[in-house]
Amino acid sequence: MLALLGVFGYAFKKAVLNQSVWKVYLLFIILWDISFTVLRDEWIGGEDLMYEILSLVIMALILIPQYVAIFRYGFRSKQLWAPYNVIRWN
Repeated sequence: MLALLGVFGYAFKKAVLNQSVWKVYLLFIILWDISFTVLRDEWIGGEDLMYEILSLVIMALILIPQYVAIFRYGFRSKQLWAPYNVIRWN
């Protein structure tokens, strides 16, 4: 859900939370996704290996745009994070 909040902030050019939060979160979410994929115990292998590889490719196609949006939101949106643009949540 936090990733979707970051994509929302990037898409609509709204400052949500803090720029440093998104920098740290990007590293966290990439490491989480890689470790979750590699360390899971459900590898079937054998004839179902093709389905596993296909599912990994599909997930990568879904997640890479999210990573790019959060990267651009945290690292490349300097003007967005100016103090006068910060949304105040009441």
